[in-house]
Parts: sequence; C-alpha cells; structure tokens
Amino acid sequence: NISASNAKLTVRGNISSSGNITASQKIISQDEFILKDGTLGGDTLVRQYASGDDGIVDVYQNNAVKTRLHGSGVSYFQGGNVGIGTTSPSALLHVAGHITASGITGSKIASTDEILLKDTRLSGDTLVRAYASGDDGIIDVYQNNAVKNRINGNGVSYFQGGNVGIGTENPTRTL
Repeated sequence: NISASNAKLTVRGNISSSGNITASQKIISQDEFILKDGTLGGDTLVRQYASGDDGIVDVYQNNAVKTRLHGSGVSYFQGGNVGIGTTSPSALLHVAGHITASGITGSKIASTDEILLKDTRLSGDTLVRAYASGDDGIIDVYQNNAVKNRINGNGVSYFQGGNVGIGTENPTRTL
C-alpha cells in the first residue's frame, strides 16, 4: 500500500502497486495515467494522457479503444448505446428530452409523436410540423405561425392560398 495525506509524495518514474493507493488530496500525474485490471500484466481499462496541450481519455474493451474523449480532436463512442438524460438507452443514441440542433444530416430521423421544423431567424416561427393524431399521421405547413397546408393520413387534407399543380411545377390556377 502507498499512502499520502498532507505530506507531498513525489515520484520520478512509474508507480506500480498491487494494493491500494490512497490520497486525501490530489493525485497529479504528468502526461499519463493508466488503469489496468487486477491481473498481472492485465488489460488496460482506462488511459488518460496528454496530446500536446490537449487531454485525451480512452476507455478500452479487450485492450482496444472503444470510447475516446478528446479535448480538441475527434471524440467517439463505439460499441453499445449512448444515453443522454437516460441511464438505459435503447438505441445507439437515445436522448430523453428535447434536442436543439442545426445541420442534421442522415438517412433516417425517427421521433415518437412529433417532429417540428422551426425558423430561428424569425423568433422560432414553426415552419413544418409532422405529428401523430391517434394512429394517423398529419403534416402541417405553416405561414406566419398559421397552418396553410395540411396532409392528413385519415382525414381532411387541404391547401390554402397559392396555386396547386398536379403534373406541373408551374400551376396557373388554384388547381
């Protein structure tokens, strides 16, 4: 066992212990801190180290980096689900609560019950709302925060204002 309290312990080189290392204040390591499992020559579990003047924390699985938090570089989570606002994520990324984002790209966006598209330049005016109504879907398109066009999966659909074209991109009449 290695123990330090108010006294200062300075070691040049490596500290290796098969028992406990206890400190009542700070443990300071220059450039690197490695946590290995309890077996002799065991697998690396966590490595905290410096890259220039940036910090990096790597979490390992079977001696391969699975999660990296990089101070100013690429951070990633690989293998397993990631939860924000939940301790039991049910998808690769599971966010419990509202998301505010810009520049979302991807092949699939899934939401339960509602998706809103808002214009942040105009005090958050709603532009498009896709939502559930019972077991039917509804898409509303807004103008000045009022529904102008509605497509209803099992109800009344309508287009208000402007011309509607079927088979043409330049309609000259209301239909």
